[in-house]
Amino acid sequence: MNFRKIGFELISKLKSTPVNSYINEFKLSKEAKERLALRRLDNIIELAKYHTEFYKDYNTFKEFPIISKEILRDQYNEFLSNQLNKNNSITTTTSGSSGQPMTFYLSKNKKYRQNAEVIFYNSWANIEVGEYHAYIRVTESKSKLKLAIQNQVLMNPKNLSDAWLKEQINILINKNITSIIGYPSAIAAIAEKSLKLKNGPEEFHLKGIVTSGESLKLKDIEIIKKAFDIAPISRYSTEEFGVLGCMCPKCGYFHLNDTGYIIELLDIDSDKHVKPGEVGRVVVTDLFSDYMPLIRFDTGDLAIYGGESDCSYYPTGKVVHSIIGRQIETVYDIKGNKISPFAVNGALRDFNNIKSFQFIQNDLMDNELDIIINGEFTKRDEQLILERFNSILGTEPKIEIVNEIKPLKSGKRPYIINNFLKENKNT
Repeated sequence: MNFRKIGFELISKLKSTPVNSYINEFKLSKEAKERLALRRLDNIIELAKYHTEFYKDYNTFKEFPIISKEILRDQYNEFLSNQLNKNNSITTTTSGSSGQPMTFYLSKNKKYRQNAEVIFYNSWANIEVGEYHAYIRVTESKSKLKLAIQNQVLMNPKNLSDAWLKEQINILINKNITSIIGYPSAIAAIAEKSLKLKNGPEEFHLKGIVTSGESLKLKDIEIIKKAFDIAPISRYSTEEFGVLGCMCPKCGYFHLNDTGYIIELLDIDSDKHVKPGEVGRVVVTDLFSDYMPLIRFDTGDLAIYGGESDCSYYPTGKVVHSIIGRQIETVYDIKGNKISPFAVNGALRDFNNIKSFQFIQNDLMDNELDIIINGEFTKRDEQLILERFNSILGTEPKIEIVNEIKPLKSGKRPYIINNFLKENKNT
């Protein structure tokens, strides 16, 4: 019996939270969900118009401009609702393609909605509420109490060394963990090491794997399936929004979350909607962003639009074939050991005076860090950055203050570029 699941449902009912109601919305017909989304769109447009400075002059959805991350950063306060009570809100700090943080304010209702999305889409991977699971993410350590309440083992893939990989394999086997949620690159590395150590799938107790934060590659799917006898599914999500879509266990495409968001796929060079099979920018309108309305927000991600779906697994409209703009390159320390790209992100996460950055690895001992400054940048800041990178890589990068991070041909500005890896692949 899953006591945590029973406890969650009981607490949800006692607190009269809408979590279970939001979960049930995903089971509605396509037509019912369309009506629900349109009603919510009208509500968020009205809220944005009358309670924010930025959106006050817009009336209909088509009038609203596409909002880039740069616009949001530069005019941040104008997006905050005048009904926002910061003491009663939930904050989340995120970092996108620039790698630099931005704070978003969520209402309790928005957080309930995010919880519902995670619970529903985890069920596609056979993961239920409260199951003992491994969470693979570069993050600060959680307290033992919080880990116990969440029934979670935190695996920090800051350094994907042989010792770390063996330790995680032992934890998965000996602690009877039933599911894994986290970066596909780290999960695939654990799976590959397990195969080399000749651990069979029967030694593990896994029944579900969900990947997030990076694109799930075909080769990683094959390695994970071979090691654990489980086909992982990829979850497309962000902390500020929630789960935008999830890979379908049946058709393999990403069914988009059609009751919490209006998701558009727009041409890279214009704001026209792309056709099925074409690559488009993922532009999101959050129907629950009442404290900080985000309407037609360009996520910086790219996806291949799949058109309207007739998949019987989920009664939805739009699908995307793949998310192609979330691949983050691996970097290496001076000994050639793989380092999670999220360790680079984490090293700069608390520097609010850095607007954006790009880390370039030309060789194991030749690394560059280009930064755009937003405010004063002291010698102490520079020294702290060098110390952190030295602890991660075993060497210090050359720091250069720049005015612009130049985009690639795709329009993306990746915060990690590994020229060393590309050169070795071509030789």
